[in-house]
Amino acid sequence: MKPTVVIMTLPLTPVALFGYGILRFLGQIDEEAYVRFTRTSSHHSDLFSCEENVVDLRLREGGLYSQVSKLVELNHSLKRALSFASFGNTSGENREVHTKLGSVLRKLNTANSREALHLTSQLIKKLADSNSDIWKSTKSLEILVENLESLVRQPQRSSYPGDKRILSLPVFQKKNGVRGTENDITNFFEVVLEEGRICSLQEKHISLVVGGPSGSGKSTLAVSIMAEMRNCIRTLQSRSSFADLELNVGLFTLDIGTPTTRAIAEGWGNDRERLERLKQPWSMKLAERLQRAFLESRDRCNITVADLPGRVTDITKMLVAPADAAIIISNDWSVMQQEWEPLMKELGVPVISKIRKRNSDEGVSSIVTSWQQGERLSGRVTALNRTQKSWDLFIQWLALFLLFDILPNKFGEEDIT
Repeated sequence: MKPTVVIMTLPLTPVALFGYGILRFLGQIDEEAYVRFTRTSSHHSDLFSCEENVVDLRLREGGLYSQVSKLVELNHSLKRALSFASFGNTSGENREVHTKLGSVLRKLNTANSREALHLTSQLIKKLADSNSDIWKSTKSLEILVENLESLVRQPQRSSYPGDKRILSLPVFQKKNGVRGTENDITNFFEVVLEEGRICSLQEKHISLVVGGPSGSGKSTLAVSIMAEMRNCIRTLQSRSSFADLELNVGLFTLDIGTPTTRAIAEGWGNDRERLERLKQPWSMKLAERLQRAFLESRDRCNITVADLPGRVTDITKMLVAPADAAIIISNDWSVMQQEWEPLMKELGVPVISKIRKRNSDEGVSSIVTSWQQGERLSGRVTALNRTQKSWDLFIQWLALFLLFDILPNKFGEEDIT
């Protein structure tokens, strides 16, 4: 089975662009594979991972050239095209067109980068079919650069409603470098969220995964975040300024081995006997089918929230690969730091919230503990007991910051599609 997910850096580099085109020509990647862009590079030496279900083209240029060149040893045109993408900026006319290519790639957003991949795949096929040497004639590359330049446009920000929402967040006094409880809050500060930014998420398709160890409450969290985002959207749609807002949020279970999200959403999350009957053993084929279904769900919804299996395995990596962002929850920070954060970093999936699960008998309440504007909102949540908790204060805050701050900053206004 060919890879279903391709991970690429944004902005594209010439060698990644040509590497993708060559792998398409060789049949290593088919046109139905989902391409996910990330700003995180990779130091891993292998192109394929997770039972060869994921191909990673984020390698540094030298490593990517080395890996792809092994696949084209006997094809002179493809090897010359790959070497040009890597080393064509050495001198003369070749250097000029190579420099132009790198420059225009840095100006492309994700939608235009997808078109660049398509155009380059056509160029690679043309070079291979005609047995052309791109070093000797750069005309075909010059045409590609001209086509890419025609795609570049200055982003036009629509006139969004000017509605604002003002919230107060706590300031903690740290004791011995550790953030404390409510008793250690020393002040507060006001945050102004521009609600109109949610409009930039229309026609986008963003997938969020919730990860954490078994028993961390990730399924309850996924259901609750989905429900509260829907509540926020319905509230906005009741205003005349947002009457035309069209945005849907979907729920998907990636933890099919222990499928609790539907049970929680339907109100029978604590029926353990019924849940036990729904469990099924994991296999790579099951994971492949689930990954494809996740991608289909992503295409249907503007925002899809999904819970992951409770262990970090190759299956979990395969299911994380298509995700655009991640929320991590655990009652043990060491597990989060040693297992879940490295997983997301490896696959280039940004973590937009880190949450500490606390029990109701610990005497603390749900609260925001830190905020990085446009990047992350973290805190703690209490009593995630397989009952939908969209009314929880932290979950309400997280839904607001996702819709009005984090997702528009990371995806909506960058034209992620």
